[in-house]
Amino acid sequence: MIKRKIATAIGFFCLVFMGTNVVAKDWFNEQSALYSAHKQFLEGDSLKGFETAIEVLQSSKDNNVNHNIDKLIGAVSTKNCGRDLSTIVIPNWLNSLSVQRMIIQSPGRLHHRLLVQFDSKKTISSLSFIKWPDEEQLTNPSISITPTQDEKIKQYTYASESLNNRVKNGLYKLIITADDKESTKWESW
Repeated sequence: MIKRKIATAIGFFCLVFMGTNVVAKDWFNEQSALYSAHKQFLEGDSLKGFETAIEVLQSSKDNNVNHNIDKLIGAVSTKNCGRDLSTIVIPNWLNSLSVQRMIIQSPGRLHHRLLVQFDSKKTISSLSFIKWPDEEQLTNPSISITPTQDEKIKQYTYASESLNNRVKNGLYKLIITADDKESTKWESW
């Protein structure tokens, strides 16, 4: 009886571990972009790894892969506060750009908000915050324009007053368009 239980347990563990190895082979296929992203991050090339991870996010429909990339980018961004990942060049007419996902708790309710705040030397005509591939997150935002100490610069705040759900992790594009003759536009992922 004891031998049968031991044999059953060993068989179960072999089945579980063999099944895990089959899944692990797919995750660490040297030809996959996911493998390349992991390798680049591990070798210290954070910027290249980040670009590869974005490619994986754009092409993958698998929730497990997307979750893996979210965790990978989260782990890498904690190193040096993510500064190694940034190649974003903000134009000289924009300053102090921040995007904040907020959860405000009140008795019996959670309020989810999205806030984009920046200073600009130019008057702004529009702002879009788009979840890849084309889902606008700031529909009908409240907009406030506040003067700063420098008369040439104004602080803009675009906020969603109350979202039904929290803004999920993912790939987003921010587009800011100035209200000038050229309709100057700045965008970044």
